Amino acid sequence: MRTLTLGLSGSVEGGEFMLPVGATVSAAEIGFENNHIYSTTDVNEGFSWKLMSGLEEFDLGEIGNMSSASQESYPQEMNFTSALNTLMQSSLTPTAHIDANGNGWKKFRFNIESLNATSGSTIDLVGLDVVYDVTHYISDVNDFAWELAQGVALSSATSGLVNVPIAVHAESGGGLSFSSLSVLTTPGYTTTASLLNNAPGLYPNGEIYEITSTHTVSPLTGASFEEAYVVFESLSGDIELTYSDLDGFTVVENPNNYITLQASSVADITDGKEITWRFVVNSVWDDTEQVRIFVGQTASNGVNGLPDSIVLAPVGGNAVENDVAVTTFSVLNEEGIVQDLDAGNANRYVRMLGSVRLEALDVAPNPLSYYTVVEERSINSSGETPVFEWTEIANQTGTIGGNFDWTIDLGPATAGEHYYRFLLTGYEGGDTVCPSSEYRPDDACAIPFNLTIDQFSPELVSVKVLNGQVDPNVESNWRSLVDDTWVIPSNNQYVKVGVTDLQDLPATLDLHYWVEYQHDANSDGIADESEYAVVVLTGDGAYPTANYTGNYNDLANQEKDPVGRVSMFLEGYDLAGNSIEGGSYGIFNDEVTYASMPSKSPEILEFNIENSAGRPLLNSNHPSYEGDWNQTMYAGNEYHLIVQAEDRNGWRDIDYIQVDLTNDRDDLTLYYFPRNETAWTDSPHITIVPEGVDSDGPQLLRMDGDYLINPFTDEFYLDLPIRINWGIVGLQSLASPVISIADLDGNDKRKIVGSTTEITQWYYSDGIRLDVRTDAVNDLMITPYFTDVSEPFTSDVREGYVYPGDTVAFEGQFAYIDGLLDSVYILPETELTLEVTRLAADQSTAGGVQYFPYGAGGADGTKQDGQPTYHSFKGGAFNINITAPISTNEYTYQFRLINLPDGAVDITEAFCASSTSYGCGEFVIKVDANAPSVKSNTWTARDEAGTVLEESVSTSNFRCIDISLQIEEKEALFQGDVSVAWKFYVDPTSDITWPFYGQIHGIDPLTAPLSLTPVAGGYAASAECVDLWPSIDQELPTQEQINNIEVVFWIVGADSAGSAVLGGGPTGDGSIAPIYSGEARYNSLYNFIYEEASYSVKEIDLLPRSPEVGDSMTLTIEVVNTGSKAGEVTLRIQSVVDGGIPVTEKTVTSPLIEIDGEVD
Repeated sequence: MRTLTLGLSGSVEGGEFMLPVGATVSAAEIGFENNHIYSTTDVNEGFSWKLMSGLEEFDLGEIGNMSSASQESYPQEMNFTSALNTLMQSSLTPTAHIDANGNGWKKFRFNIESLNATSGSTIDLVGLDVVYDVTHYISDVNDFAWELAQGVALSSATSGLVNVPIAVHAESGGGLSFSSLSVLTTPGYTTTASLLNNAPGLYPNGEIYEITSTHTVSPLTGASFEEAYVVFESLSGDIELTYSDLDGFTVVENPNNYITLQASSVADITDGKEITWRFVVNSVWDDTEQVRIFVGQTASNGVNGLPDSIVLAPVGGNAVENDVAVTTFSVLNEEGIVQDLDAGNANRYVRMLGSVRLEALDVAPNPLSYYTVVEERSINSSGETPVFEWTEIANQTGTIGGNFDWTIDLGPATAGEHYYRFLLTGYEGGDTVCPSSEYRPDDACAIPFNLTIDQFSPELVSVKVLNGQVDPNVESNWRSLVDDTWVIPSNNQYVKVGVTDLQDLPATLDLHYWVEYQHDANSDGIADESEYAVVVLTGDGAYPTANYTGNYNDLANQEKDPVGRVSMFLEGYDLAGNSIEGGSYGIFNDEVTYASMPSKSPEILEFNIENSAGRPLLNSNHPSYEGDWNQTMYAGNEYHLIVQAEDRNGWRDIDYIQVDLTNDRDDLTLYYFPRNETAWTDSPHITIVPEGVDSDGPQLLRMDGDYLINPFTDEFYLDLPIRINWGIVGLQSLASPVISIADLDGNDKRKIVGSTTEITQWYYSDGIRLDVRTDAVNDLMITPYFTDVSEPFTSDVREGYVYPGDTVAFEGQFAYIDGLLDSVYILPETELTLEVTRLAADQSTAGGVQYFPYGAGGADGTKQDGQPTYHSFKGGAFNINITAPISTNEYTYQFRLINLPDGAVDITEAFCASSTSYGCGEFVIKVDANAPSVKSNTWTARDEAGTVLEESVSTSNFRCIDISLQIEEKEALFQGDVSVAWKFYVDPTSDITWPFYGQIHGIDPLTAPLSLTPVAGGYAASAECVDLWPSIDQELPTQEQINNIEVVFWIVGADSAGSAVLGGGPTGDGSIAPIYSGEARYNSLYNFIYEEASYSVKEIDLLPRSPEVGDSMTLTIEVVNTGSKAGEVTLRIQSVVDGGIPVTEKTVTSPLIEIDGEVD
């Protein structure tokens, strides 16, 4: 029904409706009711009306003054059906609407006009019925091929025909027929799909789902693979994923992020691809009964291959489920007993077991999507009305698989009745469903539980054994058992265990016992858990301390060798699950282990004293005794008191070992208790060395020195490390120790000097001083010892100087006086501190040396703060680095021990008062910052004849040159520290060595030591007959090889402080500098020339010319000097008789013959 109201113009349009484009109307009708549109001037006049579409209209005729009418009442000429068809077929009527399926619709309306009617009049149009026929073509535009392919894919048939049903839905009546179905198919396009593990559904459980699909395109099609897709269809919405080589994996449609695509993979196969699609399901995907998965492909020719399908529709649950619930839940105490949720008992540790699942499924949600939470209830009384409040006390993320086993700690102060609840929080997407009614969920779907908290465990008070077959009601007949003791075997061994608790005592206790010769099934001596037997001990019901009794048989251990052992431990729990601390299985973890044997008394076997190096002190009657020094304990040093002992009940039966270090006083007593490995003394003079980096501390060990493991080892020794304090009065004589031992049964033994037991006696010593020794014969330091460790080195710090800033190692040691008297050097092991003080140095010019003032300080010469330095050391020996000051002067150092232990005395100062040894209490370090240099115009070189060489050295004199010079040095030069160096050069300014020199002597200069003689202002240095070419004759240079060659001399060496002598040599610019002077005779640069005297015989005259036998003859020989140097010639005159051997008659030496000169 549509109501139309007449306007002021006398007309109205309305009653709109639509018909599909192309429809043919076969019948149509329209009626009206409650008509008030009629003429006010003509009672027969009603209205005229038209049918309109767009701007087109069709006149329906005139209607008289009628209040209502239907199709049958209209004039015959008013053909409503014809009007609709006319307008429908008109090309001028527009398409008013295109629906979601692409169908066009035309809109129609009515126009009613009555010019004489009252404006505002109304009419109701009713009963519009239109019967029409319309034809539509369903094609790919309507996804018909896709839907048809899905229908085929959903079929279970693998061959033949497939029925694909088509469902038709309409909100109004009508009919529908189908015709002209045309489907074009082509083979060669194949897709397969499978879901990993045939998962029944897709759930938000954190699991990565995998769909593996294959897509092949036959080569016969002429096409290839182009794109694959996966489509998920559900009532909640559709999801589409695609893959192509061009775009990779793509999420095309994924409403509300139902799934998250994970790292997926593609592999090439024959004619196509194998694709693994990986994804996780998110909890926002709402419950869905069924999910259809279609997997297909599109080829490069545009053909869509027939898809494969996977249908998920599990029975009894949804294919997609996102609601969660706690499905099982229980609370256990520490004993593992399930508690009543309304009235449970526990200690601080509460264990909860349960499971979380998706609704109606045995599938756990993603553990990262929710938290399990425990809250505690409290009462807020701050307002007018108290209210309950819940406070979170523990939480954890979900568990993989949904099954949780969670133990929470309620804290050490929690006690009494408390109210808690367990719930899930943080879950998003789906609903959190309440647990079943058996768990009494509250309005937050949480599971409440109430606990009474008791944190006090039952405490084991005593374990006792009955002393034989006696009255158990008499308390004195019970013997307390400690671990590792002895018990006489019995076939009816009664035990009584005392236990106390503040609240609920256990009703019974389980005694687990192991009798070695009865229960050790594999005879390995190890008490395995499975080998224990159990006897239940029954309590007497007393409170707060109850006694639990029972009996067992350990007679199997009687008189066995080795002795049999019995191991026992206890188990029991109170109501809250607190367990009794009663040990565990195994000899080393149980509560009590005992040996099946009677009581034995302990014995002392021997007492010795060893020093920290393991060397024993020796009594005077020992073959290796060397003197009192190796029977002495020195104050502050570590010594080990060694007590060898035995107890046939085992070492754990020992109560204590007592050592009195002397029998004449009671303030040197020590105790050791093996059971708790504790050493103790109240002596003010003894310190027990504890376990630490440098000591193992007091120990009871096997005789071979290994650790005691078996508690029944019956021979052992005590190693008790101690230090005796300094300054003990009254220990001047030989001390005689007394050793005592006692077991747990009260058996004791005492051994003194003179008994059959060997006991080491000892002396006491505590004085120390600096160890000062020298080798006077060889003038050598022994201790203290000083060494210059910085280059340049000073050979003897006592005599020489050190260079500014040099490090001097100061080494020495302190030793006990009593040992020093026997030339035995026993050093104190305790930490000592040496104070080193450097006195201030004054300015002076003593000896012509400029000494600069320098402030006081310590070992660090770079500081002048007036503060000594302190150097701690252990073991008596020290090695201190002294840094020399930076100014030339002589520095006095003093040193002494400070902060000595109480009672310690150092007599070094008194000893050194009468000693002249260097380093006895003080020492002097001389610092020289001045470099020595060759004094100007003192260099001189002479040949063998004493002639001063100027400008040149020749081959006639270079094998023997005398050298002299003076070195300016006001501190100290040592013999052997200075030399003359020389080398032959082609060009000394560029350090170019003469190749022939390099061939014979190498690239390094030659050197010769200079002899030093002190003179005013320094030293005279000289060397005699220096051979500048030390080699054989075949290696001497020839005249042809010598051409513009120079020889340069310079000085190498250093003073006592290590400062190099300044006197020519290599320079920073790469040249070689001589000792320079403006006068040639004082310059150490020379030309090297070839020079020699050469002679020839010019004439020989013999008178008489014809001598006879017996005549005296005169032989005149004229000699000419044809060489390059004046010289003397020696002639040897020989005679030959009858061709025999020449005989020398005379040797004649001429006077000096000048060059080109002659002589007869």
